[in-house]
Amino acid sequence: MDDVKPPYELTFSDVFLLPQDYVGGSRHTVDITPTDPLPTTLPLVASDMLAVTGRRTAETLARRGGVAVLSHDLPEREIRRCVGAVKAAHPVWQSAPVVTADARAADVRHLADSHGHGCVVVTDAAGGQAGILTAARLRGADGYERMGDLAVRSVVLTADCSPQDAFALMDEQGVDAALVERPGHPGTVATRRGAVRSLVFRPALDDRGRLLAAVAVGMTGDAVERAGRAVDLGADLVVLHTPHAAQRPARDAVSRVRDRIGDRVLVAGVAVTGEATSGLIDAGADIVKVGLGGGAMCTTRMMTGVGRPQFTAVQECAQAAGERGRTVWSDGGIRHPRDVVLALAAGASSVMVGSWFARTLESPPPLLRDPDGEAYKECFGIASRKAVSSRSARLDPLDRELASYFDEGLSSSRLRVRPDEAGLEDVVDRIAAGLRSGCTYAGVTSIAELGERAVIGLQSAAGYAEGAPLPQGW
Repeated sequence: MDDVKPPYELTFSDVFLLPQDYVGGSRHTVDITPTDPLPTTLPLVASDMLAVTGRRTAETLARRGGVAVLSHDLPEREIRRCVGAVKAAHPVWQSAPVVTADARAADVRHLADSHGHGCVVVTDAAGGQAGILTAARLRGADGYERMGDLAVRSVVLTADCSPQDAFALMDEQGVDAALVERPGHPGTVATRRGAVRSLVFRPALDDRGRLLAAVAVGMTGDAVERAGRAVDLGADLVVLHTPHAAQRPARDAVSRVRDRIGDRVLVAGVAVTGEATSGLIDAGADIVKVGLGGGAMCTTRMMTGVGRPQFTAVQECAQAAGERGRTVWSDGGIRHPRDVVLALAAGASSVMVGSWFARTLESPPPLLRDPDGEAYKECFGIASRKAVSSRSARLDPLDRELASYFDEGLSSSRLRVRPDEAGLEDVVDRIAAGLRSGCTYAGVTSIAELGERAVIGLQSAAGYAEGAPLPQGW
């Protein structure tokens, strides 16, 4: 592509990477640490959407090295609760729902579907951890059975137990999960799979060893104060979101928020041009979100005709940011691991994921089932009627009615929860595996090298289709 000017702008399905000579070691040695000014170790960010990021998403993704952004539509009390829970969580071992010994199986069975690990912790009368239950044991129990009678306590670990020792103990006892004793924090568990993941991924931690937390604020009149309160509550970075960053009010808001939050990392967007990116950075942004209309839940292009194909947008914005020593996040259009690889090859330092994470057990919406028993979650976009309604709930009745005229359609859908990707960590595993392999194919050993050295080619729709597997043969 260096010698060819495409006749049109490009999205991820228009491009591919050519394999190059690789002189590194195993793909597990590839450094997938982002180039952002953050202590993240995985280039994945959960989108700031109500249907994507809540406490469980934020905690789980940070434990594996990424960061999740709490929506600007959340009330402050919920932001306080979520940030506090993330900061109190163990950086290695997982959190699980807590129930009392007298609770009945019928009343708590649904809790096993709130996390990918499927564990529930049972407490005794004194508040100590009496035992642990797995999803399989809960599903097979009669509805009237007491949790105290079902719970098992075969393996108990200390909070500072290493992943290697934890795996060995669980393997020796033939169990998939164990209790972790952590005074004052009941509901901490270890799983065999989690122990292995802790050896593959490194958590994203603040300077006090706690998991990272991020909060978004909108372009409303109290954006500056909301950003300040988010930092006061413990947020490590603030994301200032506006669908149209190429405007003076957006730049002015960035400048005011920068003054309020001091040296905390400030992300601003969304932008799709180099000019808009430069304007946000000059106003005080450390990172710029790039992408308009590419998300699965976004109706902006269909409603307004405005947007830009994502690959071209990331390329141009990343170049503008790089000239100023800053970075960009690619926001939207991620359907497969290849899209993450290509976004990073285009110059992004991290990639935001929305709908793919929304269909996991950890996302905020409740797990529902259709008449055939298939599990699904309802997802909706930032400009959907549901999101606009939530955002305007604090307004007086007339202003709330006026706000309803600015939604951009339903922008919602049912997302099937796939058994092989039910947990957020299952999705992270798949993306990270594709990213590491993609780097070795591209002949690079780090994300920084990928953005500099990837050889990108153009392809037709037929070329893209040729690379897609045929699930039913031919």
